[in-house]
Amino acid sequence: MGLNAYAQKQMYVQSGNGLNLRTAPSTSSEVITSIPYSEKVHVISRTNDEWVEVKYKGNTGYISSKYIDENKPKKQNNNSSKSNKNNAKGNKSNNNSNSSRSSGNNSSNKNGSSGGSSSRSNSPGYANEYDWGIGLRLGDPFGLSVKKYLARGRAFEINLGSTHSWGYSDQSQFYKRDRFYRQDYEYRGSEPTSSVSLQGHYLFSTQLGDVQGLRLYYGFGAQFRFLTREYRFRERIYTNGRDRWVDARDRITRVEFGLDGVVGLEYTLPTAPVSFFTEFDMMIQFVAPSRVIPQFGIGARFNF
Repeated sequence: MGLNAYAQKQMYVQSGNGLNLRTAPSTSSEVITSIPYSEKVHVISRTNDEWVEVKYKGNTGYISSKYIDENKPKKQNNNSSKSNKNNAKGNKSNNNSNSSRSSGNNSSNKNGSSGGSSSRSNSPGYANEYDWGIGLRLGDPFGLSVKKYLARGRAFEINLGSTHSWGYSDQSQFYKRDRFYRQDYEYRGSEPTSSVSLQGHYLFSTQLGDVQGLRLYYGFGAQFRFLTREYRFRERIYTNGRDRWVDARDRITRVEFGLDGVVGLEYTLPTAPVSFFTEFDMMIQFVAPSRVIPQFGIGARFNF
């Protein structure tokens, strides 16, 4: 076949141990993820006689062309596999199968098939096999959570929801405003009318221990907060040389901005496209006023 004979085709993994999806057409390149046996891949182009560029569940990389075919393989039979292994020397096809199995245990094998430890660290059920995740976040902020999964365990996360004005003295801030900075006003209280937070985080993740689907993630980003409060106060009014106090109200919107640092845990079910997460966020606020705001959240997302 020509170099582009496989281009733009749907192919299936034939290697019993799966194949490593790599960042470059070389066994020395980094492994992005493992593609299990009989999984479908979309071939973009053929690089040379041994490697093809493919796309698999949002990840783009390179795999060996020796172990893919247009026909979907039959379901593996464990008893048959054991028999083939014992008779490998007398059967050419069994030699190929056993060669794939043994070379899979070596991360530097030529065909790129995955070994035991690599299969565990990149096994199906991890969120980075999906393109998007969308769900609900409880805590601060409370609302919508959207995650875009990228290659090499990285992701971009957006949280949008209601927030809380932690550690903020409404009374002291009331008297600091130019309008109320005199003795003609008396603070009586305040209530929040709306509070919205928008977070954007770039995340890195790594497998945590040997638990399938459990990952530790950390990252950084920025946050905007829009908080509107209604102030209750008394105002002194002068009339005909006399003064009197009247009750009044005023609504003020405060815009806050800062940088975020975040760390968390995410667990993706191995049998369903659902992830659960918990995270701690620290916001260093630079605008109105400068301070540090701790935030915490838990939630779940549906991946697709």
